[in-house]
Amino acid sequence: MMYPLRDSGRLAAGFAAIAFLLGSCAVGGVRLATSGVPLAMLSSQQNAALSSAVQREFAECMHNRGFRYWPQPPPSPAEQDLFPYVIDSMTWARSHAFGGINGVISSDLTSADAAAVRLNTRYFRHLSPERRIRYLLAENGNGPSDPGDIARLPSGQLIGYSKLSCYVWSGNSLFRRTTGWFQPMMTYQALPELWQQQVESSPRFRIAVRLWSRCMAEHRIAFANPSVAAEAYQVPEKDLSSAAFRAAISEAACAGRSGLARIAAQLDKYYRKRIEARYASVIRRYRSLVLSSLARLRMLPASRAESSDQ
Repeated sequence: MMYPLRDSGRLAAGFAAIAFLLGSCAVGGVRLATSGVPLAMLSSQQNAALSSAVQREFAECMHNRGFRYWPQPPPSPAEQDLFPYVIDSMTWARSHAFGGINGVISSDLTSADAAAVRLNTRYFRHLSPERRIRYLLAENGNGPSDPGDIARLPSGQLIGYSKLSCYVWSGNSLFRRTTGWFQPMMTYQALPELWQQQVESSPRFRIAVRLWSRCMAEHRIAFANPSVAAEAYQVPEKDLSSAAFRAAISEAACAGRSGLARIAAQLDKYYRKRIEARYASVIRRYRSLVLSSLARLRMLPASRAESSDQ
């Protein structure tokens, strides 16, 4: 498993890197929703191809260690990914509210995707207690007692991941190297959180949030900010109440009335450009690793591998 090597900083982005690549429903893995959009600086096609490639490598690793594993789909987008600051789409709010458990839009899974999730879950549950332990060790390794790949996040936090895990084996196999990919991947994945923190710390954003909160109060829904509203309705999708839909619809309406949606978009664009410029070399390095691997595996035509829809 991934483990912190120092108790400062935030770990969400590091966990998200592995969680995104391996899918949000990995049986023994950690499922975390984060504020960052996974691999935001690659195209949607490249994202999907990358996730599929790592899933394939991970399945091979698990097979080599005596276990079955059905490759899973790329993780469904979460409410936090689509709307990191505030829900601003009335259409989306009316159909999804706050997105279900941990903000995950589980209804967007295809039948084939859902079948893969069920197969892995059923397989794990039918293992003996001893085999379950071995399965988790194959997936995660032993933690800090193992030799590990180590990376430093922009926050200064040092994190590591067991080199004996199928997670790291998958990365080594995909990128055709045992070193040099973990650090840029971790840094790259941490970037959205960096600029989103700057957005949320901006005086303009905070003023807009106060106006949004007043608007919500007019709808008789009392929340200090959109994050508090989302946390209040993190329930399984089947249990979403009419109150959750009413709150989400009000949030979207107030995002427009208060100017929060417009200001957040402006600030996001501004701070994102600054972060991208600051970490341009890391972005180029990681994109190069990903695109060259996908081209080698013929999961994208070479011409498409070099393009991006950002």
